[in-house]
Amino acid sequence: MNSLNRRLGNPVKSHLPTRGGLDTTVAIHWLRERFNAEVITVTVDVGQDDDFRDIEERAYRLAPLSITR
Repeated sequence: MNSLNRRLGNPVKSHLPTRGGLDTTVAIHWLRERFNAEVITVTVDVGQDDDFRDIEERAYRLAPLSITR
């Protein structure tokens, strides 16, 4: 993360690939608290059998800056 932005108190935008699991849930909170990051989650459909509606709902509950699919 950009240390100048942190020192100035400016939020840093961070893109985070997510499937909505525990690891990314923790990472979103950690990035916000540690780096004052505005988190943008990204989920890509490359043919896997994931439930994208469920992933999207979980992502919205975490309230990132935006969600990209």
